[in-house]
Amino acid sequence: MAMDDKHFEGLRELLYQEPTEQNWYELLDTLDLMEGEPLAIGLEYAREHIQSWPVEMCSCKGTQDQWLQTPPKWWPLVKTLHINGHKIGDEGAKALARSPYLTSLSALSLRANHIGVEGAEALASSPYLTSLSTLDLAFNKIKDEGIKALAKSSHLPALTKLILINNRIKYEGAVVLANSPILASLSALNLEHNRIGDEGAKALAKSSHLTSLSTLNLRTNHIGDEGLKALVNSPHLPSLSDLCIHNNDVSYEGVRALVNSPRLASLSALSLGHNELGDEGVKALVSSPHTTSISFLGLSGNRIGNEGVKALAASPHLKSLSSLSLLCNEIGVEGAKALAQSSSSKSLSILRLSINQIGDEGAKALANSPHLKALSTLNLDENDIGDEGAKALANSKHLTFLSRLDLSYNRLGNEGAKALANSPHLKSLSELDLRDNQIGREGFEALDNSPYLRACRVEK
Repeated sequence: MAMDDKHFEGLRELLYQEPTEQNWYELLDTLDLMEGEPLAIGLEYAREHIQSWPVEMCSCKGTQDQWLQTPPKWWPLVKTLHINGHKIGDEGAKALARSPYLTSLSALSLRANHIGVEGAEALASSPYLTSLSTLDLAFNKIKDEGIKALAKSSHLPALTKLILINNRIKYEGAVVLANSPILASLSALNLEHNRIGDEGAKALAKSSHLTSLSTLNLRTNHIGDEGLKALVNSPHLPSLSDLCIHNNDVSYEGVRALVNSPRLASLSALSLGHNELGDEGVKALVSSPHTTSISFLGLSGNRIGNEGVKALAASPHLKSLSSLSLLCNEIGVEGAKALAQSSSSKSLSILRLSINQIGDEGAKALANSPHLKALSTLNLDENDIGDEGAKALANSKHLTFLSRLDLSYNRLGNEGAKALANSPHLKSLSELDLRDNQIGREGFEALDNSPYLRACRVEK
């Protein structure tokens, strides 16, 4: 068999397998070995077969210099380019914007590159980015002026996902975005860690261009009750299903507006962590019949105590809940018992209770709960759990599907470590975090020699 025939056979075999990252890189290596007409045929054959592969899988990483000169042979197959953390600055962004080799890209990530206004302007005016569906400019400094350039661009018609985390964007930038036709096709907008405030949130809520938006992330933006009220009462967000208002200034009043809004019924993911809800805010939220579609609920850092958790556990509306984050609250034994006894916990696959006060008794309640059989991730770090709590978890016949268990920053000793090491119920674990406990040599040896944790990565 001729060498090119052999390479083509290898190419065909890879393309008929399930798309994986390993298969992608093997595909590129195979094409690197081909030349001339066989290479052209191989590229065309591969291009046809990877159309259904995930955009993020068909990716490559590097510095901007690599893509300004002659790119690799397989470049036409690349859909996603990552040039993150290389500090290319405005000049690097300008050079990239002039490169005709970017025309095939569907996604471009330029995170943490010191790109400012001029760099944003160059990217916005580039005729080579018309196929982009995802643009990630997180952790740069494009500011409101850079937003203006992007908002006016006629070269980004295919954009569906725009990520602008930590770019010093204020109210003016939000207004410009809100008035831009560039938003018309957006399904995801991430403005996390900026400073748009209530007025910026109101501007977005008034935008008639956001009707396709399904995901909106406004984490850490100095948004209060008025901003949340505007968003949840907006007639222009009919497709919104994922809303993140984490780490803002929302209180009970904002939650009341959310509860009374029909928009709540369409949400499948709601993140309200690190606000000022308290027990009363949680009680109001979970009493709403509009919460039946929520699968992820983030309520960390809200000064929620046992009473708030009891209300959550007793709610008949959270039937779809699969992921619940309650870390960094004031939840004790009674709160843990309420969750353990709740029929709403039956659908939970992820439960995060880090940095609370459930202790051994709370851990025992969770371990003995028949309602937590579906759990795959359980975070109980920094909860004052000792050997007795660890033994209860190790002996639980209900937590057999756990793949991740975090017990770091507790007070487990050798006995607790040995119980975990000798548990046949924990054989599905892939990650076990036991850092910063009181485990000695005897406990670590038991973990190292455990017949049940051979496939598990144990953090010590």
